[in-house]
Amino acid sequence: MPKGLDTPAGEAGKLMSGGEKQRFSLLLSLLSNKKILLLDEVTANLDSNTERIVRDNLKKLIVNEGYTIISVSHRNEFLKYASIIYEIKNGYLISDNRIINN
Repeated sequence: MPKGLDTPAGEAGKLMSGGEKQRFSLLLSLLSNKKILLLDEVTANLDSNTERIVRDNLKKLIVNEGYTIISVSHRNEFLKYASIIYEIKNGYLISDNRIINN
């Protein structure tokens, strides 16, 4: 943010871009000091460079700090570090090309 913590955000964040809101929400979740994060399209409004930075830092949280991150994403690049990937395809939950439910 241009003025750091003194940057005006506006009522309900109206002066912030979608990417700024996402980064701020992620920051708030990290400040809660919970070791399990549930993220929904956390990089959807970010440019590719910022997405890479967020992805690399989330990986560090998993490896170095013991975080568990459950993430929903349409971006395969974001999921490349996942230890387990589940996909919903044609109404079925799939992991490693095997149907989990039927």
